[in-house]
Amino acid sequence: MEGDYQEELAKKIALVKPQMIILDSPGDVKQVGGVHLDLQNTKSACGTNRDCPAFIPPWVSGEELEATQIVFSAITTE
Repeated sequence: MEGDYQEELAKKIALVKPQMIILDSPGDVKQVGGVHLDLQNTKSACGTNRDCPAFIPPWVSGEELEATQIVFSAITTE
């Protein structure tokens, strides 16, 4: 998603309903308005040197969830 990062998160994330969300830093979690986040299930998408929380939002289900989980596993680290 391009544009003003914080504005996009705060105003449009619930409307866009992406299948996966990757944030720049853990501090950005508070910017995601209107989305219930289970922070226990976040993983880093930036490798071991940086913490970029990545998660699958609760609205993803069915075949989309299965496909997203495959990509999520491939790009994240514990």
